[in-house]
Amino acid sequence: MNKFLLVILAFNLVLFSSCGGDSGNTTNNNNTEEEVIDFPTDNVVRVHALSNIDALNPMVSSTQTARDVQKYIFQELFDHHPETFELRPVLGIGKPEVTAISEGEYAGGMSIGLEIHPDAVWDNGKPITADDYIFSIKTIKNPRVNSGNLRPYLEFVHDIQIDPNNPKKFTIYSKDLYILSEHLLQIFQIKYRGPYYK
Repeated sequence: MNKFLLVILAFNLVLFSSCGGDSGNTTNNNNTEEEVIDFPTDNVVRVHALSNIDALNPMVSSTQTARDVQKYIFQELFDHHPETFELRPVLGIGKPEVTAISEGEYAGGMSIGLEIHPDAVWDNGKPITADDYIFSIKTIKNPRVNSGNLRPYLEFVHDIQIDPNNPKKFTIYSKDLYILSEHLLQIFQIKYRGPYYK
């Protein structure tokens, strides 16, 4: 029993001695010169992230840190006003037209009409169109793409039809009424890269 107590006592002695401050590193507190700190003067805001991002591609990333970085890289159809939290257009125009459907193939469901701003373009000047939106939806819904965290939110999307007179205008059809549909189709899913005005 005494050997056991000696081992415990020795362990505690080592443990507590390692918790002490660094006595070898003494600082002269009587130094009359002030320490000079060089702050950056390049007018760049540096933001500290709490963790590494899992991906830059919004279709496959799943962390909030990645979303925080992506909002500075990609443009969305709409975003939220920081004070009122109301939707405001970014790449989109006006407000989406949400209509309940009472007859036909999508009876009991709804349609959502969206339009991309006429001046919305890619980095090379090529217009962003409804085809780009459809490609984004198809990418997320593709089972071979690692976007399982987003795919369930788009199950209500059954069809997307482009306006024959305007390639930037399109309507999304659903057989169901989904309370998050307007929010998800405008903000959460579809992000475009690059400037959106010429």
